Amino acid sequence: MTFTGAGGFGGRGETAGSDSRILYTGEGTSSVTTVVGDREYTTQDGRTTWKKLSDTERLAPFARSAADVVRAASKDPQVQSIGQEKVRGVKATHYRVTLPADGDSQSESDLTKLPESELAWFDLDNVEGYSDPVNIDIWVADNLVRRIATTVKDQPESSSEFYDFNTPITITAPEQATPAPKDAAPQVHVHQDSPTSVTAKLGYSTNE
Repeated sequence: MTFTGAGGFGGRGETAGSDSRILYTGEGTSSVTTVVGDREYTTQDGRTTWKKLSDTERLAPFARSAADVVRAASKDPQVQSIGQEKVRGVKATHYRVTLPADGDSQSESDLTKLPESELAWFDLDNVEGYSDPVNIDIWVADNLVRRIATTVKDQPESSSEFYDFNTPITITAPEQATPAPKDAAPQVHVHQDSPTSVTAKLGYSTNE
């Protein structure tokens, strides 16, 4: 997939099963996060470190996550069907869901009730906590999310596209990696002004 956010931040990535490799770019810098098994590798400035991931830090399978997001969005009381549009040559149905501001009595949504390990694929974790309404546009084809975009009042759009499903992908661990310092602050890959903050754990992208 590819993703773009505010301030020139963006990236692209691919997955094979639960393994993944994502390139993040922005502000003249870049880094690569690779997950193989229960290890996450971060490569930046020619140096690679690794840390062990707990079960709660792993993302759910993409196909299941996409199907759950599609079902929740299509049943949301605030959903609008915008129509048919093409995403990378594939005809997709465009839905729009508006999540009320945090604290609104109508703020409950099946979409935000999904596990963070599923919502994070689509940069939707914690999206219900905003003080302004959030518009979520989702393009769906074959029960898979092909494009998703989120907008909040006075903030730039954050969007991701998913494609090349079922393409054979092999993810390998980087060589010469060293353990990350235990007291190191979590590395954050951010769509800085988008509705959510994306950490290395939650910023995955996919060509599945």
